[in-house]
Amino acid sequence: MLKRLFLATVFFAVSHMALGKSLSVPFAKEGFQVLSFGNIAANTYDFSGSDLVIRVDNSAGPLIFPLSQSQSFSRLRVSAKQLGALSLKEGTQGATNHDDFTLKVGLVFAGQNRLNFLQTLLAADWIKQLYRLAPAGTGISKIHFYTVNQDSALTGTIRQHPLSELLYEEYIGPADEQGNILFDLPIQDATEVLALWISADGDDTDSSFEIQIHSIELFN
Repeated sequence: MLKRLFLATVFFAVSHMALGKSLSVPFAKEGFQVLSFGNIAANTYDFSGSDLVIRVDNSAGPLIFPLSQSQSFSRLRVSAKQLGALSLKEGTQGATNHDDFTLKVGLVFAGQNRLNFLQTLLAADWIKQLYRLAPAGTGISKIHFYTVNQDSALTGTIRQHPLSELLYEEYIGPADEQGNILFDLPIQDATEVLALWISADGDDTDSSFEIQIHSIELFN
């Protein structure tokens, strides 16, 4: 019995050493860039406690967490709680005028896509700010979102967002009946990550809710 317990303990320790926590995102206000989408009302944020709290009231907007140094990761783990829900009609989530989701955690991957001179002149401020995350001489390849969906029909699917060829959404399922959100998923792309994008949207559906993010962890 003791031998089996010892071997199990060693296996647990070795497996966690192999995974190795690379980054646990600190929820300090100074580490984030708060962006907005034109004339859409902005979410409000509370960084004062141990959780990152996002309050949505017919509003939207991303938080960007730039990494101090780009690196590749193999897993993403998120723990959060959702208070309230979207005002959706069945089967409409993600469609035009219903493109709201309670939580999206996106990875901004390095690449070669850059804004040219004309695009820089015409692009919205949040787009230009996003491209500034890339080191000089490089750009962005895509943003892959791990998205909490309320419409269960979306679970397990991936789409390229109709508004941009750079945006991909992977639908991971809804919060549970108590509003808990917990996912631990593999990252299939070995490309280096420049930043995290965290967003919650309720502007299309005139929805109000709150997201309490307990932790976001990346492993290599």
